[in-house]
Amino acid sequence: MKKILFLLLTLLSVLTVIAQNKGVIHGRCIDLRKQPIQGVNIYSVDSLLLSVSDKNGNFTVNKAKVGDTLCLSHLTYEYTRFVIEKEDFSKKEVPIMMLENAYSLLEVDIIGSAPVLAYRNKVNSLIDYEFNDLGFYMIAYRQDESCSLLHLSMNFDTLSVLPIRRKFQRLYKDVYDQIHLIGPDSTYQIGHRQYRGQYMNMELFYGMRLEEFYAMMGNNVLANDEVFIVADYGDRAQEIYYNYYEIGKPDKGYFLDYVANTGGLDMAENYRKFGGGGDLLFLKVIYDPVFESNDTIFLFNFEADKIIYFNHQAQRIGSGWLTFHRERTWDNKWQMRKDWKRLVLLDKEKAKFYAVFEENGVMVLKKINTNTGKADEVARLNGFTFVFNPQVRDGMLYFLYSKEDNHAKQLYRMKID
Repeated sequence: MKKILFLLLTLLSVLTVIAQNKGVIHGRCIDLRKQPIQGVNIYSVDSLLLSVSDKNGNFTVNKAKVGDTLCLSHLTYEYTRFVIEKEDFSKKEVPIMMLENAYSLLEVDIIGSAPVLAYRNKVNSLIDYEFNDLGFYMIAYRQDESCSLLHLSMNFDTLSVLPIRRKFQRLYKDVYDQIHLIGPDSTYQIGHRQYRGQYMNMELFYGMRLEEFYAMMGNNVLANDEVFIVADYGDRAQEIYYNYYEIGKPDKGYFLDYVANTGGLDMAENYRKFGGGGDLLFLKVIYDPVFESNDTIFLFNFEADKIIYFNHQAQRIGSGWLTFHRERTWDNKWQMRKDWKRLVLLDKEKAKFYAVFEENGVMVLKKINTNTGKADEVARLNGFTFVFNPQVRDGMLYFLYSKEDNHAKQLYRMKID
């Protein structure tokens, strides 16, 4: 009997060891203050994504065994390795402490009006970014060549990480402030599930072919709770017919305004009459954007050197002159400034417009006075040549930049107000 009991105890011990060596690990990512860290990626040593920590820092790894190494990665915390031990299987929760990157602690404060890193991680290169009221969205490549879609708060706290295919290299914000993931042949809307009012992980919705997406969204230029405005380009993109539709009445459109590049239209007409296409190589799509700020709609008609104002219902209320985009030529004629990048940025929070110039590869930002039509310089990015995707929000200029000795793009910011 004693021998049988000994064998049973031995067998039970072996089964217990086996169960412990191949089981489930419940971990919790915390910082030095023992606060939870959300959005930590947990990988195996062969770069297989095993789990992502939730808002409480909790994560679960299945089919783990003693001696396995968990690799923890987060954009603002140091890369951390954790080796699973036998006793970890019997714990209700395994705390794993992560240290904040030393350089991240310095990036919180804005230093004067010089560009500083807004967000960086040594294992990532940011390909593109966009933001809305829900925070920042970024496409990031890692050193192991994996690709992720990141969602961060406006303070750059990681909220969610979603592995995606490398073919997606661009983000697009539509007129309804929704952000889409754009690939060479398909698109997805970025969304978030909620459970009982609580934020859940980021997901991709409404996948469609790229041409279908542009057919649906490409001509929309502005939308509010009263109207949405569309732009129909004509004659080799040298003219624009702006029309608006009342919300809830999409079947009937109303004329808003007409914009045309007279010189471009003449070149297109000469091409039709006399043939040849050399001059058409110099035709550029005209740039005459529409914005809304403080319930006023602004149409920047750079072809006619005017700014036109409409109320919230798209009814015209006035106009003014624009001059900052013009310069005189050697024969005393006016032409578009060559250093103007044909780009206007709106800071919705501050209700201010900015024009983007470029001098010898250096970006110059000028604030537009909508009353006088002039623009005054507010920022010059000396030392940062050929920046990518400049945007303005709440008195801050954001842009992507790649250093010559490091091709990885990083997000910078600069206080301009």
